[in-house]
Amino acid sequence: MVLGDCGGLDGAGHGTKTFTGLADGNHTFRVRAKNGSDVDRSTLVRTWKVDTAAPTVTLDPTSGPGEGALQAVTTETFAFTSEAGATFECRLDSAAYAACTSPKTVSGLRPGAHHFDVRAIDAAGNTGPAAVRSWTVSTVVVPAPATLKLTARAGRSATKITTLSVAGLGTASATVILRCQGRGCPAKLKGRGLTITTRSSTLALKKQVRKALRAGTKLVITARVPGRTTTFTVKIRAGRKPLVTRR
Repeated sequence: MVLGDCGGLDGAGHGTKTFTGLADGNHTFRVRAKNGSDVDRSTLVRTWKVDTAAPTVTLDPTSGPGEGALQAVTTETFAFTSEAGATFECRLDSAAYAACTSPKTVSGLRPGAHHFDVRAIDAAGNTGPAAVRSWTVSTVVVPAPATLKLTARAGRSATKITTLSVAGLGTASATVILRCQGRGCPAKLKGRGLTITTRSSTLALKKQVRKALRAGTKLVITARVPGRTTTFTVKIRAGRKPLVTRR
């Protein structure tokens, strides 16, 4: 820290100091009075943060319809994230942006093209670019939800999956996303997980989960077919069979 002369007082007894070109990050300004050889030992301190970077927002790929999907569902829910402390604004189609939180549900969708936009605003007031999901609502019959077949051998601390498959995918192209949350997950299933595209009505996933899973681990399986998205959550429990929920 280097102390330098800030200049004198104006006619009203006020002093000013201007800084320009401050870099992003934390800054501290210190000032003390001096009169000849007399120096005020008490220092006034002001600390602040410069933030000019616009925040980014990410739409959860397992929420809402797939990009470019054609489906008859008239209600959708979108989940999204950004940096800590950020707030969000959402809009549907040509509506004005309005404050929103994750997850955001839109309903009463009419047949035709739609897009959902969400953007983040950080604590410094910077507004980032929008993340956009586009899809089309049709009048076709909505297919039945996919089904999950699961068998397992539960131990005291870990569970071995013996059967894991998704059925009811129809004959059109379907996408299945398999992710794992918690300690002890297979490396390939962490984060975004594994995405598989198939035209089979049933997709076996057992070979993707070969090792036993610790209690507390979760498998999240999202099955997308034209007109329907089904998500299964498989929670591994100590000494009991896994708990399966569907939405």
